[in-house]
Amino acid sequence: MDDLNFVIMGDEKFFDSILLSMKQAQIYYPEARLFVYDWGFKREQVVQLTEEIGNVHIIDWKNIFNSVRAIHVITVQYWFKQFIKKYLYLREESKYSLYEKVSKFKMHE
Repeated sequence: MDDLNFVIMGDEKFFDSILLSMKQAQIYYPEARLFVYDWGFKREQVVQLTEEIGNVHIIDWKNIFNSVRAIHVITVQYWFKQFIKKYLYLREESKYSLYEKVSKFKMHE
């Protein structure tokens, strides 16, 4: 096999299964490149992974992941505020409309 790659991602909670998966990939496909996206490993786990697996490339994804999550939160907050403004505006508009209608009926009485 020419360029076989294995890609896995996770944080400290999944470290044991990631380590096991990388060891197995290394045993069965010793020429393959192994990529691990680090979403929150402890420093000791990164050291252990690089020592036990020779050809692993660890990509620090914590900061990028947190940035994406922050952008998502800000976007959701923005749209939620827009929805609330629109909802309250429509509600206020309907109150005035109702008030105006009631006033017109009262005038005709």
